[in-house]
Amino acid sequence: MTTETRRLPKLCARAAVRPGSYNADARTVELAWGRGAPVTRRRLFEDPYIEELDMSGADLSRLNTGAPLLNAHDAWSLGDVIGVVDRAWIADGEGRAVVRFSERADVAPIVADVAAGIIRNVSVGYSVEEYQITQQRDGLEVYRAVRWTPMELSLVPIPADPTAQVREAPETYPVTITRAMQAPAPEATAMT
Repeated sequence: MTTETRRLPKLCARAAVRPGSYNADARTVELAWGRGAPVTRRRLFEDPYIEELDMSGADLSRLNTGAPLLNAHDAWSLGDVIGVVDRAWIADGEGRAVVRFSERADVAPIVADVAAGIIRNVSVGYSVEEYQITQQRDGLEVYRAVRWTPMELSLVPIPADPTAQVREAPETYPVTITRAMQAPAPEATAMT
């Protein structure tokens, strides 16, 4: 096995609002923010790869200490924060959370569209602390995130193209990558 360290930007993955879970009195809604499904990713000037999130390797501490609910991953100003994560957990291999919306007037139209089922798409922004590369699928290496941290949840108008890069400032986080060694091919023998 070999190990190396690289720096990656925050990544994003698509999820969904739980239908019928909006609570008007508490201004909360339950979200399903991920199952770890395989996603094809591309790095600038490098080969594409398949990323899978190991849901049992998610560190939920940032979500459970009041991570932001953002407007489409925008994180440039306080006005981009449309709510807060009240509680996050993993159940049946799925990341879930209850988020509470801000009472600000500019957030009211977003809340109304969530309550009406118009806005349904959710994305999670996360950093990966460790990948394990153990196989190939469809000619691409599979990077399995075995230690990773959800940093924020976002309501988004269109789920991100799985090959798109993060639309945020290119802040990076260290990630350890472990590659399983493949058995060498048997040497050919000369026949006389």
